[in-house]
Amino acid sequence: MIVIMGIAGAGKGTQSKLLAEERGWAWISTGELFRAAIADGKYPDYFRGKLISDEETINLLTEALHKLDHSKEVILDGFPRNSSQTKWLLSESGNKHCGEIIVIRLLISKEATLERLKLRHRVDDTEEAIHQRFRDYDSESGPIVSLFEEHGTRIYSVNADQTVEQVHQSILRCLAKANILTHEN
Repeated sequence: MIVIMGIAGAGKGTQSKLLAEERGWAWISTGELFRAAIADGKYPDYFRGKLISDEETINLLTEALHKLDHSKEVILDGFPRNSSQTKWLLSESGNKHCGEIIVIRLLISKEATLERLKLRHRVDDTEEAIHQRFRDYDSESGPIVSLFEEHGTRIYSVNADQTVEQVHQSILRCLAKANILTHEN
């Protein structure tokens, strides 16, 4: 399982989709799962930048994982977001739904991500929601890296302040180092 991490606007979705399409791997975006649930009338606070509870997030993710073909690599985009979710994911590491976890961290300045977010014109990218995501990332998501490190998870950092193709090539180099690309279907 490949976990793509980064602040809102770092390119997680773009890079995850590109990798999934190019390699034929499964892609799960918790943001997409949330937006589908929101379209069904759930989680109205999401538009104000409030995160959905860990329990609800894990339930949505578990349901999505159970629907996958587990002969393919899985890319997680937007999960985990905090220590509780990280601990759950690490407890699942090695089972048929999870496998070994590799983390790709997309590193970029908040200023650059703010510019990117303004360009994507998504309904949940209000100024208030964006700044709330930055605060949440700083206070919750950032520290999860140490949990992955303590667990011995391989973590690769990529400069996301490059072109889409440059970032993609950097990710491919990281996955080659992790011997993930040799396990393609």
